[in-house]
Amino acid sequence: MSFDFDATVVGAGAVGLACGRALAKRGLTVLVLEAAPHIGQGVSSRNSEVIHGGLYYPTGS
Repeated sequence: MSFDFDATVVGAGAVGLACGRALAKRGLTVLVLEAAPHIGQGVSSRNSEVIHGGLYYPTGS
């Protein structure tokens, strides 16, 4: 068994998993590490469930 990885992602929340997936899709071998017993238990589990608030600000404001 090989333990050589091209990239290591620390944290298996929404962003960590997205980064790991993006790297793997580019052909890299990726190790995702998570301290919690399940993925997404950290900050990703305590969001407001809003992907985009719909607020737009004029450029330079």
